[in-house]
Amino acid sequence: MITIKDNFLEALEILKQFLADENNIKQIEYAGKIMVQSINEGHKIIACGNGGSMADAMHFAEELTGRFRNNRKAIAALAISDPTHISCTANDYGYDFIFSRYLEAIGNEGDVLLAISTSGNSENVINAVKIAKSKGIKVVALTGKGGGKLALLSDIEIRAPHSNYADRAQEIHIKIIHSLIHFIENAFKFASNKKIENAVNIKFEISDNKLSFYCNNHKNISDESNPEKNGLGINLIKQKLDLIYKKNYNLHIKDEDNWYNVNLEIQLDEH
Repeated sequence: MITIKDNFLEALEILKQFLADENNIKQIEYAGKIMVQSINEGHKIIACGNGGSMADAMHFAEELTGRFRNNRKAIAALAISDPTHISCTANDYGYDFIFSRYLEAIGNEGDVLLAISTSGNSENVINAVKIAKSKGIKVVALTGKGGGKLALLSDIEIRAPHSNYADRAQEIHIKIIHSLIHFIENAFKFASNKKIENAVNIKFEISDNKLSFYCNNHKNISDESNPEKNGLGINLIKQKLDLIYKKNYNLHIKDEDNWYNVNLEIQLDEH
């Protein structure tokens, strides 16, 4: 008989398997970058799935239109979950078309579809992916088992390790979803304009044993910002630089309008 603790141990083992494949982390990052680019260009992310996967799709969307961890502008995302649309389409065309019809109506080139199926073979999700591909919509698929048909149709597939039950795959999927939301939110949390462009710019190079680092970003303007905490991160960085590099670095920080600009140069040949 499987005990409560056994459920946690089994889930932990599946998670360890997922983390052991470094490509999974790279795929999540790649998916996050595609989503950020889409939003940055004025498009949106559309999510779909059945049952628990629909709940995951809804959770993904509401954390972006609402709030995950930080205060920032709302991010364009939605889940195909309107019960009136689903019942209407299922009644008139069949359940296999509940997602594709919606995507046909509101999907545009440049959008991203997050397609979730623990088997990778849900027919209504596959039909949605086919519509997405025909409209120039990038597809990020969360799958399980062998990946199914979605593995071949998607631009990016992130697969949960094989398990006997869907719930183990769903537990991996929700961690992927939270990681994607966090990635997207971190890219945009400093932006103060409605159309988020170049929220954070970073450049660095190493030449003649000198590391040069440049960064600028929008200020995070929030009614809840605490003036007493502003600059604490910079002060800690200065302390670490003094400890490690002593006088062999130059740090310049400018506070201009809605931007922070940081230039850092470190002489490397003496360390």
